[in-house]
Amino acid sequence: MKQILCFFIGLSILVASGCSRIENDRAREVKKLIGRKIVFDSNLEPIACNIADAQSPLGAKVKLVAYIDEMACTNCALKILVDWQESMVDMDRGVEFVPVIYPVDKAKLQDFLCANGVSYELMYDAKNRFKKQNRLDVSYLNRTFLLDKNNRIVLVGEPLGNPTFWKLYVDTANKLIAESSDN
Repeated sequence: MKQILCFFIGLSILVASGCSRIENDRAREVKKLIGRKIVFDSNLEPIACNIADAQSPLGAKVKLVAYIDEMACTNCALKILVDWQESMVDMDRGVEFVPVIYPVDKAKLQDFLCANGVSYELMYDAKNRFKKQNRLDVSYLNRTFLLDKNNRIVLVGEPLGNPTFWKLYVDTANKLIAESSDN
């Protein structure tokens, strides 16, 4: 009995130290990303349900960028797009949502956008240059960014499903919009 108790105590300590290490790694990633300039190159292909009516989100002064890659299965990536559309209603109209997607099937992606009434344009990254160019070798939880008017990262982290963090994103975006209006 004593051995079993010692085993569980040891396991608990190991798990707790592992979680602490993961949190420290994430904090280091965030610190490394804050202030970094994000580059959108010409290889990003815009995709929308009705591309003729779509307006490029890349010209917006404040952008909320979500980078979605092979870490998310195709169905998960598509669900995330719907979740973002529902969440973005809280955001000021001056903030553009810029999802950068790699490598979901392009035809399936456009069909999904139309079938689900997704109204925003996304950027398709067929060659995964966005990740390489912006050095985004970070955990999947650190692939959402709020960018200022200079495309510098102001906030990092996944706000979907976290009301407190989402409020921080909304409040910070509103502040950035107000500052850009003053200039």
